[in-house]
Amino acid sequence: GSRTDLKIYKLDKSAIAASSGDTILTPEVIAFSYADQPASDLSIGANKTDFDCEAMIAYHKGLFLFTKQWTGNQTALYEIPKTAGNHTATRSGILNVNGMITGADVFPATGTIVLTGYNASLTRFIYLLYDFKGSEFFGGNKRKISLGGALQQTESIAFINEHHAFIGTEAALFPQRLETISLAGLIAGQPPPPPTAKEKNPKPGGR
Repeated sequence: GSRTDLKIYKLDKSAIAASSGDTILTPEVIAFSYADQPASDLSIGANKTDFDCEAMIAYHKGLFLFTKQWTGNQTALYEIPKTAGNHTATRSGILNVNGMITGADVFPATGTIVLTGYNASLTRFIYLLYDFKGSEFFGGNKRKISLGGALQQTESIAFINEHHAFIGTEAALFPQRLETISLAGLIAGQPPPPPTAKEKNPKPGGR
């Protein structure tokens, strides 16, 4: 959050799939800065600003950044083009998540966005955003779900399919873990799918 060399590296996945062995690929560089970041923020220590960012999605023609606020415990939404160059990230909304957002993903077929993060006591949660118009992600329905189980430093989330997602945790204070979570029935008006054999008989410790 106190850095000035903010960059996103964009690689063509087809080029990765077409390569074998040790290969050098040259990425496109998307450099950006926040339009509303005070100059004073750039001279303070790490983990003390509201302009850190670990969560991003590509949606339609843009890249959307969800900030990790160390002091505000909210997340601000910023948009930049997904093309190489120097861009200014403009803020389009803010959501009081009462924690720090560390991961995001979108399921394109339904336009459902899922965020994940944790609060100061490492209580983990996910946020579902859906039924919004255009890119007004915070203007539609929102639902926060607390995650139980052992304390973990949740850092990432990715859809497996419409009703399930992976959640990744970092090896910092606790061992790393990869978990699955069922999202079925958590979105209002969406009927849950029939339970699978795996869901009927989950492995010990799974969620």
